[in-house]
Amino acid sequence: MDIGEMVGRGRRAEVYALGNDKVLKLYQVGVDRTWPEREADLTRRVNEAGVPSPRVFDVVHLSGRAGIVYERIQGPRLEDQIRANPGKVQDYAFLHAELHAEIHKHVLEDLPSQRDAQRRAIERGSLLSCQIKNAAMESLQALPDGNALCHGDLNVQNVILSPRGPVVIDWDNACKGNPLADVARVMLLMRMGKYHSRSREEREAVERLTEEYRRAYAERYLELRPGTMEELQAWTFPLAAARVAENISEEQEALLAVVAAALPSKSASRSLPPQD
Repeated sequence: MDIGEMVGRGRRAEVYALGNDKVLKLYQVGVDRTWPEREADLTRRVNEAGVPSPRVFDVVHLSGRAGIVYERIQGPRLEDQIRANPGKVQDYAFLHAELHAEIHKHVLEDLPSQRDAQRRAIERGSLLSCQIKNAAMESLQALPDGNALCHGDLNVQNVILSPRGPVVIDWDNACKGNPLADVARVMLLMRMGKYHSRSREEREAVERLTEEYRRAYAERYLELRPGTMEELQAWTFPLAAARVAENISEEQEALLAVVAAALPSKSASRSLPPQD
């Protein structure tokens, strides 16, 4: 296999060119080998359902690392276009919302459960007290379930603007569930984006851009699909609690603050771990 230049990198994997029409998503050493098999299967099913996504060619193993050979999607990521064209932020937010609404029209059988994944994540949160975990579980249980196809992580890095239209990548978290939970997670990730900035100036610029983007994205989605802003916001508490388990150091303090703000006041003072 003639592996070319690295064209992308994530927390669990690197992506390398395989000629002009394919890429290899190569997982880090130590990643459970069942994960690539699972991702490849989910992506195949989504692609066969007609959702704009890359074709899957093969699952491979190289020097102790598992990988997936995908169709190479040419074009810039949505994130790069937003940064390069801040004056078009509303247009891109609308495109994002319309793409997400189209995905949620699909129903696929036997997908993993969104609710079960959220529940497991809350249980894993080592920075969450038992009281917070219980409150988050109660909040999650009170929210409606669903059976729509949900991406699970449709952030602006996972949309490529190809010549044939927007294409969605990284379907490893695909599940069936409530579309509003899927949207609310995107909005939570947008809130966390500024904490990855490398300078104060960058953080302020990202914050301004993100607030405008989030507002336009949510408003456009709610024009296209059932739901209200209040119903979206109801997901913030359990989703923030679940996000804590992902152990992203730049976000942890902010996530705990989000959790504290959403927690019933009678529980907040005795539930949060002490902060430095």
